[in-house]
Amino acid sequence: MGGFYELDPLIQGCSLQAGNAVPPVTSACDRCHGEAKIPSGKRLRGLLESNLGMKTRHKTVLPTRAEMRILRALWDVGQGTVEDVINQHSPSARPNYKTTQTILRIMEQKGLVRHESRGRVFVFHPCVSREKIGRLSVRTLLHQTFGGRPTELLVNLLETSDVDENDLRELESLIRNFRKQKSSDAK
Repeated sequence: MGGFYELDPLIQGCSLQAGNAVPPVTSACDRCHGEAKIPSGKRLRGLLESNLGMKTRHKTVLPTRAEMRILRALWDVGQGTVEDVINQHSPSARPNYKTTQTILRIMEQKGLVRHESRGRVFVFHPCVSREKIGRLSVRTLLHQTFGGRPTELLVNLLETSDVDENDLRELESLIRNFRKQKSSDAK
């Protein structure tokens, strides 16, 4: 149903019934809650997480360059405060504290990091691994640039990079092992 949300009754005794279609702006639950605004998107996710302790799944998105710098720093240290993240960069390339803090908040909304309070500071933890972001990056590049054709991606990589004999042997070995694995999985 376009423009309507399917709601589960989140509050015991609410007159909204599971599966009732409710317009996105107001609810029909005026008996127990009055004319209530029904949040959607990020606002709904935030309300569910903060008020009801419900965790919602974030679709992993590709981080921006600035977000990648922060993720690399967090992957290197495992967890850290804003100050820890800043100190992971070389002194000549250290980002601004407030900018880093703002980017971390945006990353938290995207589901890339989470934080826990320790006294008066927030300690941030990465929610995505290097491997997951690497796979997502390659998948995005493959589909957006090479029309989903792995051969074109590999040929382009080989033609534009300095690939020595050791790298070529390693690639050939990986391809052979992948074929063996795939054929044994098919049986």
